[in-house]
Amino acid sequence: MHFITMELVKGKTLAEILPKNGFAIGKFFEIAIPLADALAAAHQHGIAHRDLKPANVMVNADGRVKVLDFGLATATLEFVDRGGSEFPTRLATQEGHIVGTPAYMSPEQAEGKTVDARSDIFSLGIVFYEMLTGERPFGGDTAASIVSSILKDTPRSVSHLQPAIPRELARLVHRCLAKDPIDRYQSAIDLRHGLEETKQDVDSGDVLPSHPPAHISPRSMRMRLVVVAAALVAFTAGVWLLRSREPPRMPAVPRLQSAVQVTSSLDVESYVTWSPDGGRVAYQASGAGWYYVGNHDIWVAQLGSGEPVNLTKDHPANDRMPSWSPDGREIAFFSDRDGNWGLYTVAAIGGQPRNILSLPGIGNLNWSAPQWARDGTKLFVSVRQAGQNVVMVLSLPSLETTRVVLPLHEGNVCWDLSVSPSGRRFAYVEGGGGSTEVTRLWTIQASGAEAVPLTDGRTNVWSPTWSRDGRRVFYVSNRGGSMDLWQQAIADDGKPLGEPLAVTQGLGIRSAVFSPDGTRLAYSRGARIANVWRVPILSDRPATWADAQQVTSEHAHIEFVDVSPDGMFLAVSSDRRGNQDLWLLPAAGGEMTPLTTDPTPDGLRAGRRTDARLRSTRIAAVTGTYG
Repeated sequence: MHFITMELVKGKTLAEILPKNGFAIGKFFEIAIPLADALAAAHQHGIAHRDLKPANVMVNADGRVKVLDFGLATATLEFVDRGGSEFPTRLATQEGHIVGTPAYMSPEQAEGKTVDARSDIFSLGIVFYEMLTGERPFGGDTAASIVSSILKDTPRSVSHLQPAIPRELARLVHRCLAKDPIDRYQSAIDLRHGLEETKQDVDSGDVLPSHPPAHISPRSMRMRLVVVAAALVAFTAGVWLLRSREPPRMPAVPRLQSAVQVTSSLDVESYVTWSPDGGRVAYQASGAGWYYVGNHDIWVAQLGSGEPVNLTKDHPANDRMPSWSPDGREIAFFSDRDGNWGLYTVAAIGGQPRNILSLPGIGNLNWSAPQWARDGTKLFVSVRQAGQNVVMVLSLPSLETTRVVLPLHEGNVCWDLSVSPSGRRFAYVEGGGGSTEVTRLWTIQASGAEAVPLTDGRTNVWSPTWSRDGRRVFYVSNRGGSMDLWQQAIADDGKPLGEPLAVTQGLGIRSAVFSPDGTRLAYSRGARIANVWRVPILSDRPATWADAQQVTSEHAHIEFVDVSPDGMFLAVSSDRRGNQDLWLLPAAGGEMTPLTTDPTPDGLRAGRRTDARLRSTRIAAVTGTYG
């Protein structure tokens, strides 16, 4: 005998207990957070509910929330004009058939398109809207008029209907109701994290109502936006405020404030990437304390709470340069776990990585994080093939590849690829290699036309990242001394508009990337540090570290050192002012005297002449220039 058993869920539906003017904020979170949890659990098992509405949510006497009615199985949806949520539900899996309850449909449902988990996010946004205001965001007297409203109308903000609702919560609901699925939260778990963070802010008093009392000034009520950053030993965060008084073609320089540490390990952390909702960051970390060696892994950190999670601890290989997919489900990264380098993806919640593109040999891989197209249908990978700089374009899910050849640039390597939001232009760094101290930043059409330089090749440039509108390229450079973030406005043809403008000062940034909505910045901090030590040559035994004496205590990289014939002075090269310059240092230690100030790096070479009587040193040096 075949039979079905079902749980008896006691309680009342959300539709039955929903007050006329909506729940209080505290009660809203009590229901909304577990509701998002339940939806996330379904999505993680590959199930999209497709008919979320208050009548399908049960709240028992203990306040526990249950999502009901996953049993959609019929072929079509018959619109019956009964009003409200009582329209009957029918299901068809083929594209072209309408699925769900009209009052709670997503736009793609209403058009009969194939839906995914993001359709449930839209429906949940409607439920949240109703929970906060007592009203539905889309109205109409018939099923057809409701569907028309969903497709065309922009609902009033919940804060307009209920002024006591914080703007951050109103913004969260508004994002759920975005017409385009790519603009919504990309997963229920990301939405859940957003709810939890907003609740914490409300509980702590850090958020205020959307319409402040008259005695509070607009300046003090300005919404704070959290900015996250990754560092050599920490991630930091700050407020991102945009000013727009400049002419349209020359955007204002954004300002970073109130840095907050996110991670605190002693690993070398770099290549940060955002989850689509901005609630988490992924990054690579090396437990060896040195960027170029050790087992690199891909980690995910939840902003504001919890310990970072290692996504690739399953294998001792190098897993590097993560990049979060636009739908939030996957993270792409490079790994040599199969003996050769390849492009892999892993579920953002963890799991077994999957090889989607083989890149045999480390020499074929230029160090650039894989870049996703905004719609998630392509991945861009920078490689070196047969002496050429090439961008491999991997189509998904077919895994077919095409190639875009970049200029040779006198045989130099291209890396740090960044794809513009439109996908029409690339930005990339070019130079002698990943450890070179003079590089140049270029942009080029994705079709492979002539490249346009954005920097002059006299400084070190890393980590380009595009503004959301594609009108600016941000990059890390030592043109002002330390490695900091700079902004360059660009024209439609990719040429620079005006001079670059400094965004930060004195931070020592390694890599930087904007959040998908363009309001936050994640960056890694850190620098190479090397100092001079004095070790005696002993006649009776080898010297040990116990015999060594530290001559310099720099938070900088001393690369070359030479001793004057009289042993009184050392000539050293140090990047203490941003790039490698030559310095004169007493052999016993003490203050260093600058010998060169050229903006390009200077190093020592064999051959010197010293006049001990004047205690002055003439030193043969090599100064770096582009190329």
